[in-house]
Amino acid sequence: MKILRLDAEAQVAELASQAFKFRANASAKTKKMATAALLKANPHLADVATLPAGTTIVVPEVPGLEAASDAKSAEGPGTDLLENLVTGIDAAREGLTVALKRNQQEMQETLRLARLPELQTLLKREHPAAAALLSEIEAQTNKQAEEEKALSERLERAFQDMRNDLKGLGQRSR
Repeated sequence: MKILRLDAEAQVAELASQAFKFRANASAKTKKMATAALLKANPHLADVATLPAGTTIVVPEVPGLEAASDAKSAEGPGTDLLENLVTGIDAAREGLTVALKRNQQEMQETLRLARLPELQTLLKREHPAAAALLSEIEAQTNKQAEEEKALSERLERAFQDMRNDLKGLGQRSR
């Protein structure tokens, strides 16, 4: 059995064209038969326009037709769960990567400002106590940048390990 994910198809006939490999000279009867087979295997397609993207579609076997290369094998009930977990892991990884990059940029800007000669001169003249804090801020920012770099590397390894573990689990469950 093969499956597809619903994208933005508005009609079952469009989905049939995605689900099956039709020859260039395929008859209207063949296409209609494929559409009917999809509807029979997926009664929820009767109102395809109301279905959300990502809805699972079963691609049934139809004599004389081959499933399209986009259709994936449904290797067990956990396949969707594993795919969703990998997608979630990838999204979390991306979100954390963006946040860490934003933090790195903010720390670089803090260091740039702390090193401005004009600011250092002004603070020494007007607020000597604040001038002393400036070097402390620079040291703390450098330390934080190093810690976040190490954290980023550990997170990347952890995300890769999770993906590999899920891939292995998927292979063992077949």
